[in-house]
Amino acid sequence: MLTFGSDGEDTFSANVTFEETKNDENAWVHGKLGIAGATWTQDGFVREGHVPMDGEARLVVTSTGWEMNDGVLRTGTAEVKFSGGGKLEGETLGRATLNAKHARTRHFIDALTALAGAALPIAIPRQLGDPILDGDVTFDGTTGKASAKLLSDAFDLAIEASVMLPKGADPTIDAKVKGKVFPGVLLAAARVPEHLRPEESGQATLDLAVSGSPKKPVVSGSLKAASLPCRFGRARFLPPLDVENTTVKIVKSDAEHIELEAALTLGEAPVAILANVPFAPAAEKSIVLRATNVDAATIASFTGMIGIGVEGEGATFSVPLSTRQLRSRGRPRHQRCREPR
Repeated sequence: MLTFGSDGEDTFSANVTFEETKNDENAWVHGKLGIAGATWTQDGFVREGHVPMDGEARLVVTSTGWEMNDGVLRTGTAEVKFSGGGKLEGETLGRATLNAKHARTRHFIDALTALAGAALPIAIPRQLGDPILDGDVTFDGTTGKASAKLLSDAFDLAIEASVMLPKGADPTIDAKVKGKVFPGVLLAAARVPEHLRPEESGQATLDLAVSGSPKKPVVSGSLKAASLPCRFGRARFLPPLDVENTTVKIVKSDAEHIELEAALTLGEAPVAILANVPFAPAAEKSIVLRATNVDAATIASFTGMIGIGVEGEGATFSVPLSTRQLRSRGRPRHQRCREPR
């Protein structure tokens, strides 16, 4: 059994066998590794149903370095091929390549993490499940590049990314993410109430750029949708309202918050939304909603959903909204926060 990762950290483990294949006076180790039950446990992320991978690789170790070539891990229809090499001391990983075919994203992360020999800052939120991945990763000691396609019930995305790891300096990332997303599915996975999200059939086009520090990346880009069917609390026997010509732009982002501008059409009414959303769950979030010439039925559905008493026909209004997570303990009843019905 091969394991690494100390107590309290993520731990890679696999049953490993070794068969010497060639005598080489310059090699301490020269042979074939058999790998069975390879898996990487990550606290806080989904591992249920994670199927361990089996495979093999050729390993050569000398007094100055190591090489692992012709590596492959398989499970079901998934396959991850890998190779790498480096020094025995200091910066141990000097080169690496990985190729994934129909692999679960976590299997790909397993192989990459095992090759790197250390936990990587790659995490998949529980809500996103385990997307299918096809792609390649290369690393030459200072630069890592990745090209991949991710597919799940919530998105179909193409990713091009590079990570610079200069000696004596902080790493930087430059990535592009483009493709199709289903906002209703994503918001449902994030447990957003049904009356606040589009129906799962609605789709949008995503175009994002990520740059800067991997720990505090700067994100820019947009999401666009021609039509998103939404219920806004309407009864099931009524048809959904079509939110048309939706455009959401990331105006500014940093490690603490993200600013968004959105424009859409409800019926014949243009709607503009400005939002400042911090990442800390308890932090105050602000939204400014502006709508023009909204018909009575739309007003009733939309304002009822967000708990604002606006009535009229052909109304024009601008409403600032502010939310803050409050503890109910010790507060008067009228000050306690309640979930919208």
